[in-house]
Amino acid sequence: APDAVVSNLVLEHIPEPLLAPILSACFDLVAPGGVMSHAIDLCDHAHYIDPSVTQFNYLRFSPRAWSLVGNDVQHENRLRASQYLDIYHGAGIPMDDVSSRAGEWAQLAAVPVAPAFAALDVDDLLVVFLHITSVRPSGGSTGPVGDDVAQTTST
Repeated sequence: APDAVVSNLVLEHIPEPLLAPILSACFDLVAPGGVMSHAIDLCDHAHYIDPSVTQFNYLRFSPRAWSLVGNDVQHENRLRASQYLDIYHGAGIPMDDVSSRAGEWAQLAAVPVAPAFAALDVDDLLVVFLHITSVRPSGGSTGPVGDDVAQTTST
């Protein structure tokens, strides 16, 4: 078994229904005492090539509209940080370190946020980068996931 499973800017391209099974399979691969580490880009990737597009632009689209205008070649699931944490929690994967970086409030405020995202906390919407590290217990059991998660947030 490998000592580490690492992804860098991959999970945001995986459709939501596939994330829990993929993360569980990856965590199951890690040797006891090993690490699973995922860096996730929560920005609209179009902003990297078009300066008129903000990091939050894709939050303006309803799920239906996004299915029509989204890119099938480079799918973006548009999940927010809290949704990734919920997926980890639901899959029973420990989160030993969680760090995030927030984008600029002015960029988010300029986007008319679609109803699908409007119920989320503004601090959650502002997250543009998320890094989650999970350590597989030496005994092989993942144990319960709960309030013992170490969280570090930087802006």
